[in-house]
Amino acid sequence: MENSEKRTLILRYIDAYNRFDIDGMLSMLNTDITFKNVSGGEVNAQAEGLEQFRRLAEQAKQLFSQREQTLKSIEFSDDSALANIDFAGTAAVNFSSGPKVGEIIRLSGRSKFKFHQEKICSIEDYS
Repeated sequence: MENSEKRTLILRYIDAYNRFDIDGMLSMLNTDITFKNVSGGEVNAQAEGLEQFRRLAEQAKQLFSQREQTLKSIEFSDDSALANIDFAGTAAVNFSSGPKVGEIIRLSGRSKFKFHQEKICSIEDYS
């Protein structure tokens, strides 16, 4: 897969994410997708396969009234890409040990994407 194709998949995935378009997100993913979110060195969410990913995405959708990932930079290797991403989102719920409804959450992190059969097969988010 060419780097330009990898970049296009990532940008389409991020665009769908920003629009809360779960079907659009899923259309960029391989059926055997693996997902892991690591915050502060601890895994706080993970999924294997499209159905688990869909359920997790539906749950996450409820947490924000608005959200936006912005791709800052990207580095490519043979079967993967490492993207530096900024995130901003407006809380739609009161988080137990953090932001309250209406507060804006800002994070910087990186996401490692792997590819198989012209789709994203793995996403690891680190913040």
